Amino acid sequence: MKVFVYIFIALSLLFSNIALSSAAKSIDGLEIKEELLKVKAVEYGFDIDVNGQSVGKATTQLAVGVPATITFLDENKNETYRIRLTAAFHEKESTTFPMVSHTVQENAGGSWVELLNADVAYRNDIEGSIILFGENSTEVAIKGKTSTIQVDRNVIQKLTNMSCDDKPSLTDEISDVGILASSGDCCGGVCSTGQYYKCCGAITCCACDAGCCSTMR
Repeated sequence: MKVFVYIFIALSLLFSNIALSSAAKSIDGLEIKEELLKVKAVEYGFDIDVNGQSVGKATTQLAVGVPATITFLDENKNETYRIRLTAAFHEKESTTFPMVSHTVQENAGGSWVELLNADVAYRNDIEGSIILFGENSTEVAIKGKTSTIQVDRNVIQKLTNMSCDDKPSLTDEISDVGILASSGDCCGGVCSTGQYYKCCGAITCCACDAGCCSTMR
């Protein structure tokens, strides 16, 4: 009887170990699968001033290599400034830094005039600032902070397939934030100041105090 009990216990422990090992492998497999479905992206919060006046403040999630555009509008929905952002990762001395390419444009008489084009590299979660001089000695101050995030790969594929060349006019009556009816690729909102913003090509945009909108349906 004792031999049977010992053998039974030994077999039970063996089967338990096999089950645990299989479960561990299954969990590891799921983790590996989830990792394969994720890619790195950049969350970027920034504030841009032109000649001492705030152009716009926003936080956005950027897919690497996919251009995003945030356009700010006045109370009458006239476009005032446009910021094009493209995220990348820059390696230096075995350290990887998020880098954001900025193109700052001003609407002058219905035409977009480029004020500045600059690449800025940040250390993760550390605020950085820079003052540059663009066209006609225009002073452009950029203050920002980045974080490296993980997003679903299929989200990046959707963004990559978007065509954001034709920016829709913000003709929709927006009371809060959301997808613009004029384009499934863009979203926007209204600020408490009465001004507006619209966003295209980013995963999410959080501008002024309007909350966040997403280009993902």
